[in-house]
Amino acid sequence: MLDPVTVPLLLKSVDFLFGEYSKLLEERRKRREQKDDVDKGEKELTMSSTASPKGIQSKDDALKTPVEPALWNQKEGQVQHLVTLLEIHYQNYRLLSKQYAQWTAALVPPVIVSSLAREESEIEEVTQKLRGILAEVYDNEVQLEMF
Repeated sequence: MLDPVTVPLLLKSVDFLFGEYSKLLEERRKRREQKDDVDKGEKELTMSSTASPKGIQSKDDALKTPVEPALWNQKEGQVQHLVTLLEIHYQNYRLLSKQYAQWTAALVPPVIVSSLAREESEIEEVTQKLRGILAEVYDNEVQLEMF
């Protein structure tokens, strides 16, 4: 049985993966589509659906899947660190998104565009690490819908 004190951290990490991260990917896809509509050059984005039907595919699946308490106790510190990093990067991303929206797409300063892209890649990198740790804890692959 998991220590009740550690359950909120697990819920927070799962909630981010299946909630905020999915929203971020959708926003990123829309922004890239808008850019591609302007460029018209590289419109061919192929998304392979390599997601197998096995694994954890939703927040509900994650909440229903039992966790090995000993392994969770080993990984809890890493998960806490990654969740904290995700909160920081996501807050920066939201701030940069607001700044991006205040300018028209043609007039956005390059520093905002590059910072936004950097925060997206940081969120992607940290999320992949978190997925890996949660896959170990759940002893099952964590599948996310990619856009």
